[in-house]
Amino acid sequence: LLQGYLPRFAMASLASTILLALLAPCSGHITLNPNYGAFAGNYFMTSLKVPHGVSGYFTTKVTLNVPNGILSAVPEAKPGWTISETTRSIPPYVSHGTTVSTAPATITWTADCQGTGAPAVCTNYPADPIGLDSDHLLEFGVQVKLGCDFGIDTLTGTATTDASIWMDEYTIWWGVEQYVSTQGTNDGNTNANGLMIPWTGIVSGTESWSMAQPNPSAYTFVYSSASCTDPDSTGTSTSGAGQVGMRWGSGQAVIAPDADDTPVVNTGQVKSIVAEASLTYYEESGASMSELEKQVEDLKQDYKEYTGEIKAAFALALFASVLGALLAGAMIGIFAWRMSSPQEFAHALLPDYEGSSATATPVGPSKL
Repeated sequence: LLQGYLPRFAMASLASTILLALLAPCSGHITLNPNYGAFAGNYFMTSLKVPHGVSGYFTTKVTLNVPNGILSAVPEAKPGWTISETTRSIPPYVSHGTTVSTAPATITWTADCQGTGAPAVCTNYPADPIGLDSDHLLEFGVQVKLGCDFGIDTLTGTATTDASIWMDEYTIWWGVEQYVSTQGTNDGNTNANGLMIPWTGIVSGTESWSMAQPNPSAYTFVYSSASCTDPDSTGTSTSGAGQVGMRWGSGQAVIAPDADDTPVVNTGQVKSIVAEASLTYYEESGASMSELEKQVEDLKQDYKEYTGEIKAAFALALFASVLGALLAGAMIGIFAWRMSSPQEFAHALLPDYEGSSATATPVGPSKL
């Protein structure tokens, strides 16, 4: 499926994404499939995958919020579902000889509910299940035409929140609102039961997609292409004539197409690109581990040095304590001797001390 479809740089990006996906926890989020390979200024076919809803209820309405930068969208018709769309105003441009001044804003698929009692009671139930059981899967196909400006309302020039740079990829976000109803009805299509699931969380940088609040939004990686020139097919003109590449954000930064944009030739080349990306990942991981191991060894050496210093200090302190105890004991012994035998103590210190004799007579002055 990928043969001749993606350029090499996109495959390298896809390989990195696959590695990230393998490390991420599995979950039943609403996603776009595929969510890569969309080139600015070109058509792209994808599907909105709805894997589950609320246990015991049926999904009866799904609204897809189309990000700015999508010029047209053709939704897939599904038996048992009705499609409705809203649009936003954009600067007029000419497409196939026709002036176009609107772009898709939302696409809504609503499960058919027939009868005068609708939406509380659907007379086409139970012959028609009315929506999607929470235990089943449904995909809604969409073919889109990408423009060349993303992350900006081209009519007002203001920044939008439906585009970000995530995991080093230019990413557009498709918020989804999933409405669930009691089986055999469409009673949840206005969210009267409060069970609507908003898949509108957007991330950027290296943030975790699965942790986006309230629930992670579906997304598409967008790649720049030479289809976006100045001026391009949308009539948009940048400040620098001759610039090539899509424009990103309210600052209209021109993103040049990747130099390595040759098509993938065969599946062997795909395997080679994925293997190369995997090897790069493991080499970088190995380098990080080597640096970590070096830091651990340095810490061990520091620990040994500190331990040696601590042991020496402890030995010195122990010696000082023992010496202090001996001196204290000696002082106590001397004091006790002094108190119990003062004459003996004095004589021991001063052998010529005459006060030690009981018959000693003081010597007076001689008489001449």
